[in-house]
Amino acid sequence: PFNPSHPGDYVILVRLQSKNALATRVEVWQRLAFDNQSRREGLLFGLYFGFYLLLICAHAAFWLVTRAPMSGLFLAYIGNCVFNEVLSLGLVQQLTGLPVGWSDRLLGVGIAMSLPIALRIAFHQLNLVALYPRAVRWLEALFWGIAVACATLVVTGHYAWGMQPIQALALLLIVGISTLAAYLLKRGWRPARFFALAFGVFYASVLIAF
Repeated sequence: PFNPSHPGDYVILVRLQSKNALATRVEVWQRLAFDNQSRREGLLFGLYFGFYLLLICAHAAFWLVTRAPMSGLFLAYIGNCVFNEVLSLGLVQQLTGLPVGWSDRLLGVGIAMSLPIALRIAFHQLNLVALYPRAVRWLEALFWGIAVACATLVVTGHYAWGMQPIQALALLLIVGISTLAAYLLKRGWRPARFFALAFGVFYASVLIAF
Protein backbone atom coordinates (compact mmCIF):
# COMPACT_ATOMS: atom_id res chain seq x y z
CA PRO A 1 0.00 0.00 0.00
CA PHE A 2 1.08 3.56 -0.75
CA ASN A 3 0.50 5.80 2.29
CA PRO A 4 1.80 9.36 1.68
CA SER A 5 2.61 11.39 4.78
CA HIS A 6 0.95 14.56 3.47
CA PRO A 7 -1.24 15.65 0.50
CA GLY A 8 0.42 16.53 -2.79
CA ASP A 9 1.61 15.18 -6.13
CA TYR A 10 3.89 12.15 -6.09
CA VAL A 11 5.90 10.45 -8.81
CA ILE A 12 5.84 6.64 -8.52
CA LEU A 13 8.13 4.46 -10.61
CA VAL A 14 7.00 0.89 -11.18
CA ARG A 15 9.17 -1.81 -12.75
CA LEU A 16 7.44 -4.88 -14.14
CA GLN A 17 9.23 -8.04 -15.18
CA SER A 18 7.62 -11.22 -16.50
CA LYS A 19 9.09 -14.18 -18.32
CA ASN A 20 5.92 -16.06 -19.19
CA ALA A 21 2.93 -13.70 -19.28
CA LEU A 22 1.30 -12.77 -22.57
CA ALA A 23 0.05 -9.55 -20.99
CA THR A 24 0.80 -7.73 -17.75
CA ARG A 25 -1.62 -5.27 -16.18
CA VAL A 26 -1.34 -2.76 -13.35
CA GLU A 27 -4.42 -1.55 -11.50
CA VAL A 28 -4.43 1.27 -8.95
CA TRP A 29 -7.11 0.95 -6.27
CA GLN A 30 -8.37 3.15 -3.49
CA ARG A 31 -8.33 1.29 -0.18
CA LEU A 32 -12.10 0.73 0.22
CA ALA A 33 -12.53 -0.45 -3.36
CA PHE A 34 -9.52 -2.75 -3.00
CA ASP A 35 -10.89 -4.29 0.21
CA ASN A 36 -14.29 -4.92 -1.40
CA GLN A 37 -12.70 -6.47 -4.47
CA SER A 38 -10.47 -8.67 -2.32
CA ARG A 39 -13.47 -10.00 -0.41
CA ARG A 40 -15.30 -10.79 -3.66
CA GLU A 41 -12.24 -12.53 -5.06
CA GLY A 42 -11.86 -14.54 -1.86
CA LEU A 43 -15.47 -15.72 -2.11
CA LEU A 44 -15.14 -16.63 -5.80
CA PHE A 45 -11.83 -18.44 -5.27
CA GLY A 46 -13.41 -20.39 -2.43
CA LEU A 47 -16.35 -21.48 -4.60
CA TYR A 48 -14.10 -22.23 -7.57
CA PHE A 49 -11.54 -24.35 -5.76
CA GLY A 50 -14.20 -25.82 -3.47
CA PHE A 51 -15.93 -27.25 -6.55
CA TYR A 52 -12.58 -28.61 -7.74
CA LEU A 53 -12.01 -30.19 -4.31
CA LEU A 54 -15.47 -31.77 -4.46
CA LEU A 55 -14.65 -33.31 -7.85
CA ILE A 56 -11.30 -34.59 -6.60
CA CYS A 57 -12.85 -36.20 -3.51
CA ALA A 58 -15.68 -37.77 -5.52
CA HIS A 59 -13.38 -39.23 -8.18
CA ALA A 60 -10.85 -40.35 -5.56
CA ALA A 61 -13.53 -42.19 -3.57
CA PHE A 62 -15.04 -43.79 -6.69
CA TRP A 63 -11.62 -44.80 -7.99
CA LEU A 64 -10.58 -46.33 -4.66
CA VAL A 65 -13.78 -48.39 -4.55
CA THR A 66 -14.03 -49.46 -8.18
CA ARG A 67 -10.48 -49.00 -9.55
CA ALA A 68 -12.15 -47.80 -12.76
CA PRO A 69 -9.41 -46.57 -15.14
CA MET A 70 -11.46 -43.58 -16.32
CA SER A 71 -11.92 -42.30 -12.76
CA GLY A 72 -8.17 -42.58 -12.21
CA LEU A 73 -7.55 -40.58 -15.38
CA PHE A 74 -10.07 -37.91 -14.36
CA LEU A 75 -8.47 -37.75 -10.92
CA ALA A 76 -5.02 -37.21 -12.45
CA TYR A 77 -6.35 -34.61 -14.89
CA ILE A 78 -8.38 -32.63 -12.33
CA GLY A 79 -5.52 -32.72 -9.82
CA ASN A 80 -3.13 -31.43 -12.46
CA CYS A 81 -5.58 -28.68 -13.43
CA VAL A 82 -5.85 -27.50 -9.82
CA PHE A 83 -2.07 -27.60 -9.49
CA ASN A 84 -1.66 -25.43 -12.60
CA GLU A 85 -4.42 -23.03 -11.57
CA VAL A 86 -3.06 -22.24 -8.11
CA LEU A 87 0.42 -21.70 -9.54
CA SER A 88 -0.93 -19.50 -12.37
CA LEU A 89 -2.85 -17.34 -9.91
CA GLY A 90 0.16 -17.03 -7.63
CA LEU A 91 -1.63 -18.44 -4.58
CA VAL A 92 1.09 -20.95 -3.71
CA GLN A 93 3.77 -18.30 -4.14
CA GLN A 94 1.95 -15.88 -1.82
CA LEU A 95 1.34 -18.49 0.88
CA THR A 96 4.73 -20.23 0.82
CA GLY A 97 7.15 -17.68 -0.61
CA LEU A 98 8.07 -20.13 -3.38
CA PRO A 99 10.71 -18.49 -5.63
CA VAL A 100 9.59 -17.62 -9.14
CA GLY A 101 12.30 -19.81 -10.64
CA TRP A 102 10.77 -22.89 -9.00
CA SER A 103 7.14 -21.89 -9.56
CA ASP A 104 7.74 -21.30 -13.28
CA ARG A 105 9.33 -24.71 -13.66
CA LEU A 106 6.58 -26.48 -11.71
CA LEU A 107 3.89 -24.70 -13.73
CA GLY A 108 5.57 -25.52 -17.03
CA VAL A 109 5.93 -29.20 -16.16
CA GLY A 110 2.29 -29.33 -15.02
CA ILE A 111 1.04 -27.77 -18.26
CA ALA A 112 3.20 -30.11 -20.34
CA MET A 113 1.89 -33.20 -18.53
CA SER A 114 -1.73 -32.11 -18.97
CA LEU A 115 -1.47 -32.61 -22.75
CA PRO A 116 -0.95 -36.41 -22.86
CA ILE A 117 -3.31 -36.94 -19.90
CA ALA A 118 -6.08 -35.04 -21.71
CA LEU A 119 -5.34 -37.01 -24.90
CA ARG A 120 -5.68 -40.33 -23.08
CA ILE A 121 -8.97 -39.25 -21.48
CA ALA A 122 -10.37 -38.29 -24.88
CA PHE A 123 -9.24 -41.58 -26.44
CA HIS A 124 -10.75 -43.63 -23.61
CA GLN A 125 -13.99 -41.64 -23.57
CA LEU A 126 -14.43 -42.10 -27.33
CA ASN A 127 -13.29 -45.74 -27.06
CA LEU A 128 -10.99 -45.19 -30.02
CA VAL A 129 -8.98 -48.31 -29.18
CA ALA A 130 -11.84 -50.31 -30.64
CA LEU A 131 -11.64 -48.37 -33.92
CA TYR A 132 -8.01 -47.34 -34.36
CA PRO A 133 -5.84 -49.37 -31.94
CA ARG A 134 -2.51 -48.80 -33.69
CA ALA A 135 -3.09 -45.07 -34.18
CA VAL A 136 -4.07 -44.65 -30.51
CA ARG A 137 -0.89 -46.36 -29.26
CA TRP A 138 1.29 -44.39 -31.66
CA LEU A 139 -0.27 -41.01 -30.83
CA GLU A 140 -0.14 -41.60 -27.07
CA ALA A 141 3.55 -42.50 -27.25
CA LEU A 142 4.23 -39.47 -29.46
CA PHE A 143 2.47 -37.01 -27.16
CA TRP A 144 4.13 -38.40 -24.04
CA GLY A 145 7.49 -37.98 -25.74
CA ILE A 146 6.67 -34.39 -26.70
CA ALA A 147 5.47 -33.62 -23.17
CA VAL A 148 8.63 -35.01 -21.57
CA ALA A 149 10.83 -33.11 -24.06
CA CYS A 150 9.01 -29.81 -23.47
CA ALA A 151 9.03 -30.32 -19.68
CA THR A 152 12.78 -30.89 -19.90
CA LEU A 153 13.18 -27.60 -21.77
CA VAL A 154 11.19 -25.80 -19.07
CA VAL A 155 13.22 -27.36 -16.24
CA THR A 156 16.48 -26.37 -17.93
CA GLY A 157 15.37 -22.72 -18.08
CA HIS A 158 13.87 -22.47 -21.59
CA TYR A 159 10.27 -21.74 -20.61
CA ALA A 160 9.08 -20.30 -23.93
CA TRP A 161 10.68 -23.07 -25.98
CA GLY A 162 8.85 -25.65 -23.89
CA MET A 163 5.47 -23.93 -23.61
CA GLN A 164 4.87 -22.69 -27.14
CA PRO A 165 4.77 -26.19 -28.72
CA ILE A 166 2.52 -27.46 -25.91
CA GLN A 167 0.03 -24.62 -26.33
CA ALA A 168 -0.01 -24.97 -30.13
CA LEU A 169 -0.51 -28.73 -29.88
CA ALA A 170 -3.28 -28.27 -27.31
CA LEU A 171 -5.22 -26.12 -29.78
CA LEU A 172 -4.64 -28.57 -32.62
CA LEU A 173 -5.66 -31.46 -30.36
CA ILE A 174 -8.94 -29.76 -29.40
CA VAL A 175 -9.81 -29.07 -33.05
CA GLY A 176 -8.76 -32.56 -34.16
CA ILE A 177 -10.59 -34.46 -31.40
CA SER A 178 -13.72 -32.32 -31.82
CA THR A 179 -13.74 -32.95 -35.58
CA LEU A 180 -13.27 -36.69 -35.05
CA ALA A 181 -16.02 -36.77 -32.42
CA ALA A 182 -18.42 -34.98 -34.81
CA TYR A 183 -17.55 -37.50 -37.54
CA LEU A 184 -18.11 -40.48 -35.24
CA LEU A 185 -21.32 -38.93 -33.92
CA LYS A 186 -22.60 -38.67 -37.47
CA ARG A 187 -21.77 -42.35 -38.00
CA GLY A 188 -23.73 -43.31 -34.87
CA TRP A 189 -20.78 -44.23 -32.63
CA ARG A 190 -22.38 -44.27 -29.17
CA PRO A 191 -19.38 -43.10 -27.07
CA ALA A 192 -19.26 -39.94 -29.19
CA ARG A 193 -22.65 -38.85 -27.87
CA PHE A 194 -21.55 -38.48 -24.28
CA PHE A 195 -18.19 -37.05 -25.35
CA ALA A 196 -19.87 -34.29 -27.37
CA LEU A 197 -22.17 -33.49 -24.45
CA ALA A 198 -19.50 -33.56 -21.73
CA PHE A 199 -16.52 -32.09 -23.55
CA GLY A 200 -18.09 -29.89 -26.24
CA VAL A 201 -18.69 -26.91 -23.95
CA PHE A 202 -15.38 -27.49 -22.17
CA TYR A 203 -13.38 -27.48 -25.40
CA ALA A 204 -15.20 -24.39 -26.65
CA SER A 205 -14.34 -22.60 -23.38
CA VAL A 206 -10.67 -23.54 -23.70
CA LEU A 207 -10.56 -22.21 -27.26
CA ILE A 208 -12.16 -18.93 -26.16
CA ALA A 209 -9.65 -18.67 -23.28
CA PHE A 210 -6.73 -19.17 -25.68
